[in-house]
Amino acid sequence: MSIDIRRKLAIEDKRLDEINAFLLNSENKLINDLLAVVEKYGGPEEINRKAREASKIENLMARLKKKN
Repeated sequence: MSIDIRRKLAIEDKRLDEINAFLLNSENKLINDLLAVVEKYGGPEEINRKAREASKIENLMARLKKKN
């Protein structure tokens, strides 16, 4: 793969700073609302734990049996 193509994937520091400023702005209603939903469901760790549990084959099969 060409290094020139890979370099096009780089995000300039200025752009990263802009993204971080957007995400970290305590007055950003969109992010505040998103974080409230994440906290409502137990935070990132709990959401990921539940997702891992739900994706286990035995749990998927049990859900499938319930639907039939």
